[in-house]
Amino acid sequence: MINRSPGGAADGSFRCDQMTEEPERGTTPEEGEPETLDARTLIRSGNCVRIVLDQQVYVLRITRGGKLILTK
Repeated sequence: MINRSPGGAADGSFRCDQMTEEPERGTTPEEGEPETLDARTLIRSGNCVRIVLDQQVYVLRITRGGKLILTK
């Protein structure tokens, strides 16, 4: 479910900080909502993966405590 209260994006688009509930796994996102990915599936093996955005490389890591850290 999306919280579309005042303070959202000016163009009415979705922002991740507007999520109020965890979506059901394996469901197709509604139009305008982001796809939900399981971090462990995204990382596949080990505890980190490199992500490239506009020629910048980031590292997404799962900590021993089960938290996600994204660094440049």
